[in-house]
Amino acid sequence: MMRYFTYCKNEIEILRDKWTNQYDPTLYQDLQGLYKLLLDKEARSRGTTPAEVERELDNKRRLFIQTERNLQANEQTTS
Repeated sequence: MMRYFTYCKNEIEILRDKWTNQYDPTLYQDLQGLYKLLLDKEARSRGTTPAEVERELDNKRRLFIQTERNLQANEQTTS
């Protein structure tokens, strides 16, 4: 969930503006709060900081997206 939220932050900002007549920060606010809780928990369990976990997520964005695409491709070939 953290990875999906991290990699969709920009799109969420666009949707907060697009789906309403004006920018509405309440859209996805529960998801954003859950993200912060999970981020803090993962950082504590790893013995690092939330900022370091976020840097790692940013650095592995392409790998995550490619892995997700491969999963989808594998599903299509086995269906």
